[in-house]
Amino acid sequence: MQVSGGYRYPSGKVLFGAVLAGGLGMAILWWYKRPTAGVLLVLGLGILGSIFMACAFTAVGLLPPQGNVLRRIEWFLKPQFGTTVQLNQPLLYVGLVLVLAALLPNIAFQYACA
Repeated sequence: MQVSGGYRYPSGKVLFGAVLAGGLGMAILWWYKRPTAGVLLVLGLGILGSIFMACAFTAVGLLPPQGNVLRRIEWFLKPQFGTTVQLNQPLLYVGLVLVLAALLPNIAFQYACA
């Protein structure tokens, strides 16, 4: 169901939760595999950049159905066609810079070893 305004997605909470999940994943990787600091830094930059780029787009105007939790989960998993999105340009560009910062050491290492 489309609405004009009214409902705001909790994009800040989603971003915060995704960053915490990415940090937890990196901590688990560090605990079990003990990668070098450089590998962990590059992985962290890539994960954060991907999260920032994904959270830069927020759906606007959709209203979740009222009712129990199962109806809300079903609504969330069903594709919503014709949905407009709002772009957060600073978040997108910071994400792009972080992903590029993660790629550059790999590219430099490939050329140095060739």
